[in-house]
Amino acid sequence: MLSFQLGAAIRRMVEVALQPHDLSLPQFHLLGALKSGGGVLSTGEIARIMLRASQTVTGLVDRLEEQGLVERQTDSRDRRKANVHITAMGERRLAEAQPTANNLAESIVSPLTDQELQDLEGKMRKLVANAWQKLTAMQEQAPGAPGGR
Repeated sequence: MLSFQLGAAIRRMVEVALQPHDLSLPQFHLLGALKSGGGVLSTGEIARIMLRASQTVTGLVDRLEEQGLVERQTDSRDRRKANVHITAMGERRLAEAQPTANNLAESIVSPLTDQELQDLEGKMRKLVANAWQKLTAMQEQAPGAPGGR
């Protein structure tokens, strides 16, 4: 339960901190995924990175597109596939919001010593790897999944 409380508190803090930048946490995450993905990703790739349903990503892209922060383009090889490009305005908005997120992250971990922070990061990496492994196994066993029940 403690990890859920921490996650919820941090998500809410980030949402409040991002309000002056006119971004929600999922929108910030999507822009960050695009930037780290070279500026363009398919909606399916974004959904996998964000662990979101495709419909959720479509709504996020719609709202970011209305603000001029991303552009959606049909893939020339597969017209059913949409590629999402971060615009110059989207890159500026992300660059303006990034220091806010970084400062918040630093303030959250500030009670920890450098050694405690290193220990925590190592333990979190183990937990993340384990969670991904478990998620993959769960998805493979899900009804309707290839090889699933």
